[in-house]
Amino acid sequence: MRKILRKISTAIIAASLICVSGIDSLAGVNLTSIEAQAADVHYTYFPKCNSRYTSFVDALDSIDVDSCMSSRVKIAALNGIHDYAGLASQDMILLDLLKKGKLVKSKYLKAEAGEISRNIQAVKAEANSNNATVSVSEIYAEENEITVYIGEMAPLYVHIKPYNASDKSLKWSSDNTSIAQVQGTVEQNVNTGIVFNSYCGYIKGIREGKTYVKAKASNGQTISVLVKVEKKSETNTKIATMVARLRLNRSLGLSEEKKYAIASMAEVMLKDGYEPEFVAGVLGNIIHEGNVGQFESSNYAAYPQCKPKYLKYMDGEYDYARNFSGNNITKVSLVYLSQLMSQLESDNWNYGKFGLGCVQWTGSRTKTLVDIYLQYSDDGYFINLDQATKAEGKMLSNELSGNYSYVYNSWKNQHYTSKEQAAFEAGKVVCIKYEVPSDRYYKAEHVRGPEARKVYRVMMGK
Repeated sequence: MRKILRKISTAIIAASLICVSGIDSLAGVNLTSIEAQAADVHYTYFPKCNSRYTSFVDALDSIDVDSCMSSRVKIAALNGIHDYAGLASQDMILLDLLKKGKLVKSKYLKAEAGEISRNIQAVKAEANSNNATVSVSEIYAEENEITVYIGEMAPLYVHIKPYNASDKSLKWSSDNTSIAQVQGTVEQNVNTGIVFNSYCGYIKGIREGKTYVKAKASNGQTISVLVKVEKKSETNTKIATMVARLRLNRSLGLSEEKKYAIASMAEVMLKDGYEPEFVAGVLGNIIHEGNVGQFESSNYAAYPQCKPKYLKYMDGEYDYARNFSGNNITKVSLVYLSQLMSQLESDNWNYGKFGLGCVQWTGSRTKTLVDIYLQYSDDGYFINLDQATKAEGKMLSNELSGNYSYVYNSWKNQHYTSKEQAAFEAGKVVCIKYEVPSDRYYKAEHVRGPEARKVYRVMMGK
């Protein structure tokens, strides 16, 4: 009976999901079928790395390959992992291929007598000759509202869809320029596997109050964001400055999405009273974990023997592979996800569970995270990326002052020779006692600690 009920629940959950799909094309013409006719696929591989490496990032660094997140996303896609999120299970697969000299660097198709190449060129030429005007279909902002202090400026990022819109110009305006003014600046986003455009409007606070700032495309598509202008206090000014530095920084080599995530989480934790050094330690770990709102992938096609039992159970009982695997919380109904959590909890998480969010929280911690998502959601049904980011920041803050307070206390009770060393040690202790990745001691010393020190230097403007 329980199994029947679960199947019914699965069907209900599946019907409640919002799915987004896409296909690589040129002016609406799909080239995949033409390229697939090629008689020969040729691969080039990265050179082997030393077998002693236990970190995929360190292994890439050792052979002078860019190991930033956007680079790893591309490498993973070439090697069959299209939902790469920097998870330990995914890195393990890629690292194994690199050690064997089988990690694909590039691939190309060799056409017989050049026929396939000519066909592809002909399709491209035809597509370009018939290329019609592509209108802006959507403008969306990374934040529903933004706080600016009097006399200061803050960036507001918006995005345009589709990426190949013919006219991507935006007209920025403020409903009340006596409260806030805005000046738009075009800024190309970092490529993280999905090509899209990012535009930044710099908002200046004039006097206390609330107003709306708008970005309008040439075809009338418009986005409005609430702007709150407040008087600055010394504490708020310091926090705002550190957050702005994280959002605008380029030296860490992060995607715009990752920069926004760590900046928003920093803001939550700093306002909750955590020291900048400890916050940097947390962020130095988050950078190397999954993405905000990301569901754990159950795709182990290349290494089925590595697939955890709990994911096999989820695939079989709840069609997890289709409904959740690699998906994002912004595309899933919170109501039905909450119901699923209750069902899994009834079995005390003995059979089914999954990782969710930037830390890949599992079991009862996933349920707690979903409850916080619901608190940050406007309607209790769905949540946007800005809300999810702040919710996960609150989850981190709550855990480190609650069930995992010993992590913070063990760091707080030590003596450090400098604030940069304190940040370094925070990165280590969070890695070893909170994140607990595979090879945690090695990663704490050689990856997470150094990353935390870099983050702290950015926060301090160094």
